[in-house]
Amino acid sequence: MKIILFNEKCKPKYSNIDDSGMDVFASKETEWFLKDGLWRCNVPLGFALECPKGYGVFLLSRSGMGKNNSISLVNSVGLGDRSFGENEYVAMLIKLATTTSIPEPVKQYQKIAQIVVIETPRIYFNEVDSFGYKNSKKGFGSSGL
Repeated sequence: MKIILFNEKCKPKYSNIDDSGMDVFASKETEWFLKDGLWRCNVPLGFALECPKGYGVFLLSRSGMGKNNSISLVNSVGLGDRSFGENEYVAMLIKLATTTSIPEPVKQYQKIAQIVVIETPRIYFNEVDSFGYKNSKKGFGSSGL
């Protein structure tokens, strides 16, 4: 996969040999701002990727950021594909706790999120009136929450 590095120290990398996701890092110290009562931070990641045709780059939250700091991605999962081009990837963070005090800035080179590259086959829909088998009509939540 081709990569453009805007910051040489921010190349995504696997922490462990068996990891599925690569860690990504803040390319610069970034301040938080208040929007709709919650603190947000748009953290540049220091790279652009040329995603191969038929694949997606999924930006995911780190479980430790949520567990230890109540921080997640604003959009839950970010998706980069071939049309994203040479634009720098950015992690849009949100602090899921209301507080009036400004959170500490995100530090340069802090591990922020992770990316996973997943094959995304092109599908086409075949419109039908029925799937041809009996199923539950209960839908969402029917097996219990």
